Amino acid sequence: MIDRTGPCFISNAMSKVRISSKRSDPGFPEASELIHHVSSRIMMDLPLINEVARDEFIKQLKIGIRFSGVRVLAYVIMPDHFHLIVAVSAKSEGVLDEKEFFKRIGPTLNRQALAELKTAWKSAGKAKRKELQKPFLARMNDLSEFMRNLVQRMTRFINRERGKKGTLWQSRFRSSIIEEGLTTKAVSAYLHTNPVRSGLVDHPADYEWSSFAKARKTERALAIQSSLFSLKHRKPVPRKSIKKLESDLAELSPKFSDQDLAMTEAVSQTIRHFIDGLIVGSEDFVNRIFKANRDYFSEARTSGARRPMGPLKLLKGEIQTARALQQGVYERKS
Repeated sequence: MIDRTGPCFISNAMSKVRISSKRSDPGFPEASELIHHVSSRIMMDLPLINEVARDEFIKQLKIGIRFSGVRVLAYVIMPDHFHLIVAVSAKSEGVLDEKEFFKRIGPTLNRQALAELKTAWKSAGKAKRKELQKPFLARMNDLSEFMRNLVQRMTRFINRERGKKGTLWQSRFRSSIIEEGLTTKAVSAYLHTNPVRSGLVDHPADYEWSSFAKARKTERALAIQSSLFSLKHRKPVPRKSIKKLESDLAELSPKFSDQDLAMTEAVSQTIRHFIDGLIVGSEDFVNRIFKANRDYFSEARTSGARRPMGPLKLLKGEIQTARALQQGVYERKS
């Protein structure tokens, strides 16, 4: 059984078009790291990620975080899909000291491979040790490598549990670059409200396989407010659950702005723009990354930011995307 109440491992802070996620790319105007919302879904929406698999997912997530250096800001693991908010920093040009190196790679290798590497390390000089680290360092601080290892390990685990073989996920993971601040808060609330929107629970705190319990006070309050909006649209209305949410919200004593309330109402509904929007944030943020990566878009495209249809209209343009999705797209499962 995975300990989901112990020390927090959460950091607080597939579209056809794919912008490079290599942080050494000078085309990115953001200074230190990029934040991504990533997700992946089981084929045919089958609920194959059972409770045991969700525990294993958290275990593998911790291993991936330690190895890659990627920061996970929020997560939710659903029966048929998952969402993560991750921050990816620039690759290091240097080398790791021996203790840090083996701490990060140890859980990713079997006993024999680890023993062989340690033997080679002991007899190696400085130059040779740098060469031994090189293939591992190339995979660190890399979103694609982080996700590839995570989904591959979960595929093996779930297939082994089911006695099956073959492909498990619908496609390569989906990823959107999101802006720190309002957009990251909105996507975090969206993730934590997912089990409530899906009808699995009436309170985000009742779902064990998300980062809600480890989130900051303000983030929990936003998710609870969003859950209230979601439950009030259920038929019949679960009044007892609503009272519980209202009581817990009062204990947190949040000071919501009009923008916060509009945002929580928006994310109480399904929003495909968070998944398929490619770049999501303020008009300035979307346009800056669009201009820095102009070659990834059609020559006929004159600007990057698009005001989204659907629930995000409530924010009156505060959150925009690089994709104007077709009307109705935002109503699909997420």
